[in-house]
Amino acid sequence: MLSSFKTFLIISILLTVVSLSGCYYDTEETLYPTSSKTCDTTSVTYAGTIKPIMEQYCVGCHSGASASAGVELATYDGTKASGLDGSLYGSVAYDPNWSKMPKGGNQIESCALTQIKIWVDAGCPNN
Repeated sequence: MLSSFKTFLIISILLTVVSLSGCYYDTEETLYPTSSKTCDTTSVTYAGTIKPIMEQYCVGCHSGASASAGVELATYDGTKASGLDGSLYGSVAYDPNWSKMPKGGNQIESCALTQIKIWVDAGCPNN
């Protein structure tokens, strides 16, 4: 009789463990994330928008005296030149006429692409 009680106890514990292992707690935000960060397309500036994008994605290769392909994106003047000749947006937007950038990396997020396009279309102002 003791052995059937042990068997019952072991089976009960196993069933409890198995049934509880499938339970977990996730918030709605974890399951269905919504971005709390919206894409600001109304106040795109070089200093506040474009320069941080360049620093995040570009200046690792495109800065200083040995800037890759001679493209300098750590300064306003260099970024403006690439913006005005079409290479900046063409490269990050994966236009087939330009080399895809960042080289060997993933395409930059759509918000940043939109912001770059807005800045370039505005004539690359130093603001």
